[in-house]
Amino acid sequence: MTDMARITIGFNKFAFHWFFPEIVAANERLFERNNISCRLVELERKGWVDKSDLYVTAMRIGLTDLYHCGEWVGVVRVSKGTAGRIAAKSRPAPGTLNASFTIFVNGESPIHSPEELAGKPVAVEAGTGSFYTARADLERYIRPEAIKLVSIPEPHERFKALARGDVAAASLLGPWAKLAIKNGFRPILTTRRENPTLLILADRLNDDVALRLVKNTERSYQQN
Repeated sequence: MTDMARITIGFNKFAFHWFFPEIVAANERLFERNNISCRLVELERKGWVDKSDLYVTAMRIGLTDLYHCGEWVGVVRVSKGTAGRIAAKSRPAPGTLNASFTIFVNGESPIHSPEELAGKPVAVEAGTGSFYTARADLERYIRPEAIKLVSIPEPHERFKALARGDVAAASLLGPWAKLAIKNGFRPILTTRRENPTLLILADRLNDDVALRLVKNTERSYQQN
């Protein structure tokens, strides 16, 4: 019989969709089937916090044993020697919470095409997969030097900045994209994600625990 492994999952409630499979697995007690004791911890933030710093710091000081991120940003972080290692990847499926990134404008905006965003401030989250995706998407329509990305880390703050008119557009995904449509925001550019999401695990977790953890996460996908 395998030994009981104890893990901590620190999550950001404003970006819960990145941790949804693990939250489901914890609430359904799926981890216990493979001798894993899981503790969910909401990561505290003071003001606007770059999630790159939030998760990397949380892992370094033991507040989380895992986090998810986009492919390129995960490779960059690990190659720089930050805490954790790449343990698994998953490709986004159509209709899932993180299947696409969408750039929205306010419903009253005179902007109706991606080309019209040239030189206009577009809210994104720097240092994350959505940053790379937004830039790659916009470069199909705008010269690189005319792209003006503004970093607003939290999705709800990007939503509010767009509603106030502080930015011309904002990159949103998951539940925030659905809320944007409900509030009359207009999608200007939507891309179906093809690059995988990476699972970053703390170095202290051995390969056996990593395998059990991934199996439980996969089971939560199958149940929902």
